[in-house]
Amino acid sequence: MEPQPNRIVCLKVTAQEREYYYHQIKNLLDQLRLATEVRRCQNFNCTDEKHLDEIENLYAELTSALLAAASSSIKTTGK
Repeated sequence: MEPQPNRIVCLKVTAQEREYYYHQIKNLLDQLRLATEVRRCQNFNCTDEKHLDEIENLYAELTSALLAAASSSIKTTGK
């Protein structure tokens, strides 16, 4: 089975789009709040359910912020 081609054929980012993206991502990331318990946790292999849920939520918020900033700042061309 042959892989599907990426919908984005070409991505040309102008300096203005890049600056706007950096500004957008900074604003969105500044709004994220890291739970105090997760920041203080010293166990790299932590299995605390509350910590794991907070980390999962933070990951979702981070990826959403990155996608939102890119979507609003950078124009893409596709098929």
